[in-house]
Amino acid sequence: MALFSKDGRTFNLELVRDGDTIVEEQHVAGDGPRRRRFADAAAALAGFRDRVLELIADDWKLSATDDDLAHPLARDPDVEQRIATATDTDRRGLLAVYADWLGERGDPCGDLAAPRARSERGHTAELGAAIQRLELARERDLFGIGAALPNYRSNVVAVWRDGWIDGYDLATPSGTVTTLALLAPMARFVRALTFQHQQSTSIRSAIATWPRREQIRKLVLPHTAWAQELLDVLPGLDELEMPVSLRDLRGHPHVRSLVLSVADVRKGKLGGAWPAVQRVVVRYHGRGEPPSALDLIDEAALPAKPEIVVRVEKR
Repeated sequence: MALFSKDGRTFNLELVRDGDTIVEEQHVAGDGPRRRRFADAAAALAGFRDRVLELIADDWKLSATDDDLAHPLARDPDVEQRIATATDTDRRGLLAVYADWLGERGDPCGDLAAPRARSERGHTAELGAAIQRLELARERDLFGIGAALPNYRSNVVAVWRDGWIDGYDLATPSGTVTTLALLAPMARFVRALTFQHQQSTSIRSAIATWPRREQIRKLVLPHTAWAQELLDVLPGLDELEMPVSLRDLRGHPHVRSLVLSVADVRKGKLGGAWPAVQRVVVRYHGRGEPPSALDLIDEAALPAKPEIVVRVEKR
């Protein structure tokens, strides 16, 4: 069941597909469920996804997702879990084999992953044209319904690796847009998230309820408000980039690499507990002499005594 909410409304809207029938209900007194029947289950699935887009266009916000929004044409959960936990070296080979398996079962994600991976090794105009044709022809099966939203590609920039979307550079304040991006079939192996703006409450909720959040390894935050809420729901995090002026952070038990940006040393030190950190890079873009590590970091926060590098960058 997909659940929607709207600003200023005291009720929610539920949308669910039951075989060849879509059931829509707003929890308002005297307003019962509305049913719409289709020729078959496949037609109902397409109708369900179209109705989700209509609701979003009508300013409804997606609060909870449904399997019909997340399920690709083919998948093997056990193999996907093995890929998600593999080393970079093993991952590349597993992804290549999995792409072949998907292609044999009619999932265009496999057909796209292979030329995308080849393009990373050596791009040609012919290869680029083939990729573009496939992406246009099978857009919804590859990128989900989010790709149909206005300004989607300018707000959600995909970072590719080994043929798949490996990360997102997000410039949207919308939790709905973020949710749909994370549910895209080609994004089933996403490991990195970069935010261009302060993450909203709806974005934090979208990530906290995303079933694959444990596979996120890298997080880049340009603003610090509510950062701990994100850290708490990303247990697999390995790399973190953020401003240093985070007075209220409790830390993270598994982050091994910290990149801290700082312009004003008076804004406080990094505190909390970061027991796994092995390396810290401080990017200083303030005026005057660069600070020492002790100016920026509470020694007790880094019990492993990691290497700390201070780099001076232009303002």
